This record gives sequence, C-alpha cells and structure tokens, in this order.
Amino acid sequence: NVTIKQSPEWMEQRLIEAGIRPINNIVDITNYVMLEYGQPLHAFDFDALSGGFIDVRLAKPGEKIVTLDDVERTLDEGMLLITDGTKPVGIAGVMGGANSEVTSQTKTILLESAKFSAVSVRKTSRKLGLRSEASLRFEREVDPLRVVPALNRAAQLMALYAGARVVDGIVEGKTKSYQPAEISIRLDGVNRFLGTDLTKDEVESIFKRLDFRFEPEGEQSWKVHVPSRRLDITRPVDLYEEIARLHGYERIPT
Repeated sequence: NVTIKQSPEWMEQRLIEAGIRPINNIVDITNYVMLEYGQPLHAFDFDALSGGFIDVRLAKPGEKIVTLDDVERTLDEGMLLITDGTKPVGIAGVMGGANSEVTSQTKTILLESAKFSAVSVRKTSRKLGLRSEASLRFEREVDPLRVVPALNRAAQLMALYAGARVVDGIVEGKTKSYQPAEISIRLDGVNRFLGTDLTKDEVESIFKRLDFRFEPEGEQSWKVHVPSRRLDITRPVDLYEEIARLHGYERIPT
C-alpha cells in the first residue's frame, strides 16, 4: 500500500547537500538510509518480480540486463546477479535493473539490504565501467552488523512517508557468518615497526580515540577487538598503520 510521491523537503535537501538527486519518496529513503548507515539498499517493484522473490547467482556468459540508467549491459561469467527466478533484475552491489524499478504505479516494495563481496563488486564495476553510490561503498566493505538495522530503518521511514504497511519478518540468506576480528599486538612490535618510542599509555589513548575495545595481555601487549565497521583491519600491521595515522605521520622519524 505504498504511495509514490515527492519526499519531505528536509529529506530532499539533505540528499542534495550530499550530491544525490531526489527521485521519489521510496528511492530517496533508500539513499537517505545509505547516508545514515553507510549501507546501500535497493527497492524493487514487487509486482514486477515474476516469482515474487529475489535470488543471487552468478551471471551466465553473455547474459544481458538493462540497468536503471537505461543502458543494456552484457555480463561476464562470474559477475553476481540478482534475479527473480526468471530474469535478471539487478547487478549485485552495482545497480538495479530497469525492469523492476519503482515507478508512479508501484504499490508494493521488496526491500533488499545486503553485504556483497568487495572484491566481486570491484571487479564487476571495473569491467562494466559502471560506478554507483552503492558500488563505492561495497568496494570498501560495508558493516555486516548494519545490514538488518538499515533495512528496519528504511521500512520505518516508508511507513512514515509513503503510507506503507510493513509486512512482518525478514527473509535472510547467508553464505557465511561474520566473525569479529581479535588481534594481539605488543608495544615493542609497534615501536620497532614504526621507528617510534611510544609509551603504553599513548597507544591505549589511540585505541580509545579509535573506539577500539582492548584488553591487556601481559605487561606490554594487548588483545584488540576490531569493530565490525572496520573490516579492512585483519592483521597486526593494520593496527600499526592506524596507530601511525592518529599519532601523526609527521611525528615519525626518518
């Protein structure tokens, strides 16, 4: 029971200030939540989906799709594709298909929120020469713990500003679960790598500024719990880089 109309002026203004063109209340809400949560979303016209669902699979060689920019694109094997069980309806993490876009006639929305492989999205985007607000974020990894909250936030806004009746429940598909990273580092390792003479208190102060939870592991070492928003940090050397960045590169001796 959604009503497609213009978004509230405050939302349009915030989108414009972020360099995003307002389109209609449904599309604007997905873009607004993307700015709030860093989580790309896509709204499909539910009635345009043949099977009443979406599926993710690899594209077949030479498979084609007309994207939202009205360009027909030929896909390579290995590109992730969103389908409705019959036809392609979007390129995963890059752009939706024109055949399922929200129009003035749309009455029911299928709202999708996902975490796609950064490597897959980057390769697809580069091969197609197609960059989007969504692909830029997926290429840098999205926070796996914000996928569902962003979905709920968008549904809330659609109820408020599109008169939507939100259907209970969420359909979820996973290929792997998120495991938070825990990295052990030593103070002497930090200083040896960076050529610095940082103290224990200085390093702990940097962890606090980063909002990285940590606990002592002995007198001069820590176990650092990396938050889900920083999937780029997987090794001790990544923590050294963060310490160097906040300490100040200009303060590191030649």
